[in-house]
Amino acid sequence: MNHYYPSSLIEEGVNNLVYQNRCGNRLSMMFHQTYTECEITYKPNAFRRKEFRARNFSNRDIFTTIFASCTLPEIGSASIQYFGYDPFITKIHTRAGLSQAQNILTILNFPHQNCFALAARHPLLILVKPHVQFNLDDGLITEMFIDRGERIVSFLAFPGFEENRIRQLPDATIAIQIMDEDIVIMGAEESLYQVQCSLKILGNKSLSVLTKQVEQDLSAPLQSPAITSSHSEWQHSLNFNKRVLFSQIDAGGACIAALNRIYHLQWIRDGGMACSYLAKAGAPSLLALWTPFLLDNPSRQFQHGGHTVNEFLQIVGTRWTKTEDDGLYYAVLSLYTLYQTTGNPIYLDTSQLVKLVNSMNYVINTKYDTHHQLFMSQTRGEILMSSSPLFGYDPVNGTLVVDPPEEYQHKERRITHLASLYQNSNMYNVLCMLIILLDAAQIEHQQLSHYYAFTNQLKQSLQSQFINQDGLFYSSLLFFDNDTTLWDAFEEGDVLEYTWAVTLGPFFFDTLTTLRSAYHLYTHGTQVKPYNYSAWNTLSHFLKEWRLPDKDFETMITSEIDESGCVTTKYPMTHAIIEYQQDLEGWRGLPFCIAPLITSVTALLLQSLPQGLAVRASMLVDSVTYFQYRTCVLHIVATDIGEEVHRWLFAGRTIECSLQIPERWLVMGSHQIQIVRGSTPRLPRLYSSNARLLDIYKQGSTITLEFFNAVPSELVFEGIEQDTLHIYSSEGDMLIYEQKSVTNDSRSLIFIEYLGNFTILIKHTQ
Repeated sequence: MNHYYPSSLIEEGVNNLVYQNRCGNRLSMMFHQTYTECEITYKPNAFRRKEFRARNFSNRDIFTTIFASCTLPEIGSASIQYFGYDPFITKIHTRAGLSQAQNILTILNFPHQNCFALAARHPLLILVKPHVQFNLDDGLITEMFIDRGERIVSFLAFPGFEENRIRQLPDATIAIQIMDEDIVIMGAEESLYQVQCSLKILGNKSLSVLTKQVEQDLSAPLQSPAITSSHSEWQHSLNFNKRVLFSQIDAGGACIAALNRIYHLQWIRDGGMACSYLAKAGAPSLLALWTPFLLDNPSRQFQHGGHTVNEFLQIVGTRWTKTEDDGLYYAVLSLYTLYQTTGNPIYLDTSQLVKLVNSMNYVINTKYDTHHQLFMSQTRGEILMSSSPLFGYDPVNGTLVVDPPEEYQHKERRITHLASLYQNSNMYNVLCMLIILLDAAQIEHQQLSHYYAFTNQLKQSLQSQFINQDGLFYSSLLFFDNDTTLWDAFEEGDVLEYTWAVTLGPFFFDTLTTLRSAYHLYTHGTQVKPYNYSAWNTLSHFLKEWRLPDKDFETMITSEIDESGCVTTKYPMTHAIIEYQQDLEGWRGLPFCIAPLITSVTALLLQSLPQGLAVRASMLVDSVTYFQYRTCVLHIVATDIGEEVHRWLFAGRTIECSLQIPERWLVMGSHQIQIVRGSTPRLPRLYSSNARLLDIYKQGSTITLEFFNAVPSELVFEGIEQDTLHIYSSEGDMLIYEQKSVTNDSRSLIFIEYLGNFTILIKHTQ
C-alpha cells in the first residue's frame, strides 16, 4: 500500500459541475472526453437530522456514494456545446459525433428533497451500478444497504417499463434509456417510506412543472435582499450567486466552503463570515441555522480550570484541524450578528454565552502575553510556527510535513510565534461583542467588569505598539528562535488576514489608523499578490462606508463580476464567484466571497452598523427591498442624482440630523424608506455610530440624540465643526469626550468612554 492517507478529492473530468443539495446529498458531474461520471454522495436528510454525525457523514476521509457508479456513456466533454449552469436548474446542450446529433440535458437540484433529477429531450443512455444488487420495480430502482451504522435506501425513479428501455447487465448494472424530456430522479433516504414520500411530491410531473416547483421553493428564501441596479451584469451576478450560496448551507446549518468535491470540510471562518455578512445584508435566516450548529460542535472540548472549554479553531466539530486562532472570533460574530439582526432574546441563552465566555477566558489564560500585552499565535495564516506542539505535522490530515513551507521563517530565521494584527483585532472584537451580549442578557456582572478593563488595556497596547512611522498598522510582531523580534509590514505578512483585520470589525480600536491602512491596501495590495475576493469584498464594503467614490467602487465590483462571468474549462460554472483575482480556472462559488459581495452592494443604500442601521446613497443601486431586520421588513428606494443623502423619509416622515435609523422607528411591520440623493445638507447630522441610537428629535436649533452603549462609543458626525455639543449621562452629569477630524473629509469622530444611556445635545449655529 503506497498511500496511507486519503488523497484530495479533486474533480477528474475535463469539465466538472458540482451541485450541493440543501438536504445533504451532493452531485458531482465529471465530464471526461468520451463519457460522464455522475457521483452522488450521501448525507442523512438535513431537514430531519441536524446532529453533527449526520451533517458530516460523507466527509473527506470517508464518504458514501448512493450507487457504486452512475455514468452517461454517450455524453462526454467533446460533445458539450454549452453548459447552462445554475445551482438548481441547469440545461446542457450537446452535439455528438459525425452525425452532429443534438440533445438538451436538464439537471434539477430540489431544495427540499434529498435527490436530483436528470431529463433529456432526445435519447440518453444512463448506466447505474449497485453496491450489491438492485431491487427493480416498474418505475423504481432501489437498493437498501448499511454503511457505518446508517441504513440507506438509494433510488432511481423513472417513468416505467413501458415508457423506457430497461435492461440488467451481467454485472448487475442497469441500463436505462430516456427521451422526450423523461425524468429520472436519483437520491437516497433512510427508508423506503421516505423515498415514497419524496416521489409522491415529485413523481409523475412534467419537466416544466418540476422546474416551476423548484423556482417556487426558492422564491421565499431568496427574496431577501432584492437589489435593483442599473448594471445588468451586477443584477444577474447578485441574484445568481445568492442561489449558489443558498445551495451550500444545508437545512441543518452545515456550510460547504466551495462547489468542489474536496470541500466536505466545514470551515468555521467560511460559515461564520458568509452567514453573518448575509444577515447584515438583510437575510438572517441562514445565520439562524448556522449559529446553533457551530456552537454545538466546537473543534474540541475539554476541562480547564474547573470549566468545560469549547475551542473553536479552523474546522467545525473535529480536533483534526489546524490551530488557527480566528475560530472563536467567527463563533462570537455569528451569535452577536444573529442577536443584532433578529433582536430575538432566545439567542441570549445563558448556556451558549457561558460556552463562549469560557472559551474566551481560556484564550486569555493561554494566549495572552502579559509582558507585551498582546495575544500570541502559533500560526501565520494557515502555517504552524515552530512553537506549536503540532509543528511538523499537517494536523488536518495527521501527516508528517517533511519540508515545512517557507512561511514558517523570515529571511532564514525560524519564527517561533507571533502577535498578529488579525488575531489581536479579532480578540478586541470578541471582547466588545461578548460585553454587549452579556449586558443584554443581564448576566455575568463580575465577568463584565473584568472584560471592560481588559478591553481598554488591549486597546491601549495596540495603539501604542502596532502603528508604524507612516501611521499604518504593522502586520505582526515576529518572535524568532534566536530570541530576536521583528515588526513586519503587510507586504511581508499574510495580506488576506491583514485585510480582514482592517475591514471586518464590527468594532475598531483605532478607526483613523484603520482607515489609512485600508486605503494603503487598496492602492498597494494588488502589487503584492492577487486578492482573495472575500477580502476584496470586505475592503470595498469598508472603503465605501468612508466615501470611496462610486466610480472606484464600481471598478472594484465590476472587475470581480467580469472575471466570474468568464467561461472556463475545469469548472464551467459560469457566473459563480471565483476565489482569487486572475485565477479563472480556480474554485468557484465560495460563500465567504459571495456574502461580502452582496453586503457591500446592499450597503450602498442601507448600511449595517455594529448596533443598528444607517441609510446611504449611491448612483449604482436604485432600490433594496425585503431587507429583514429584527421584526421589520424594509423597502428602500433612492431617487434623484448624487452620491450623498440629501434627505430621507421613513414611512413618509422626514428624519433630520441623522442617517442612523432611530430604534423607535424600527417597529414590527413593513416600512418604506425613501432616499433623495443629492448634496449633503448644512445641518449637523449623525452619519454612523457603534452605539444604539434610541431616538432623535429637533426643537428649534437644538438637536437631541439619545443613545445606549455597553462599550465605549464612537460616533461619526457630519458638519458639526461650528456647533456646540454637550453630552450628558443618564444621571444628568456632563461627560467628557474626545473629538477628531477625518482627513480630507467633512466628518468628525466623537469618542465617549461612558457606558450606559447618554444624551447628546447639539446647538446648531446658523
